[in-house]
Amino acid sequence: MNAQLPRPHRAEALDEAAVALLAAVNGRFAALDRRAGTPRKWGLSKVIAAVALALEARRICEAPAALAAAGRAADSIYRLGPAALKTRCSEARALLTHAVSPAWRLGLRAAGPGRLVEEIAVALAPISLQAALKARAAKLAGARGGRPVESPVLVEVKSLIAQEREGDPAARAELVALSLHLRHWTDRVLQQSLKAG
Repeated sequence: MNAQLPRPHRAEALDEAAVALLAAVNGRFAALDRRAGTPRKWGLSKVIAAVALALEARRICEAPAALAAAGRAADSIYRLGPAALKTRCSEARALLTHAVSPAWRLGLRAAGPGRLVEEIAVALAPISLQAALKARAAKLAGARGGRPVESPVLVEVKSLIAQEREGDPAARAELVALSLHLRHWTDRVLQQSLKAG
């Protein structure tokens, strides 16, 4: 049905679904607290991740749009502001990418509507956001925020490109030589691979 609606109406329906799921997720986390007998600080990043998972599992939208809609829903209620919203969504993305398996995410589609939010909340409850952030940073070979560290070679190539753009003929000649060297190396590796296969 959503596919037949004009684009603005689809966006409204998506945002309404995200807000409804946000309330359901908050309620489910609160119920888990009552069961455990101890209040826990779930963190908005985990709530946003849970809403995104629910939107995906119910086939309301796919991953990138689901995370964006979950972020908008959280912002509409908590008034986070652009910087805080960007941080919370980035942390939620780390949870989705580095703390839950793709197979489990896909399996959520088989969960009935009445069990979906419960399954997501129970699965996310024990997951550490800090562990997910560390896993992302390690995978990207970076430090803070998972930003990749630039190698000295990349820094040098960027410097040559900047010099070439300013009209330096020596930088241009070096870039051309580097390009030819890489092409020959790639050809040699491909030939070796074909012989081995």
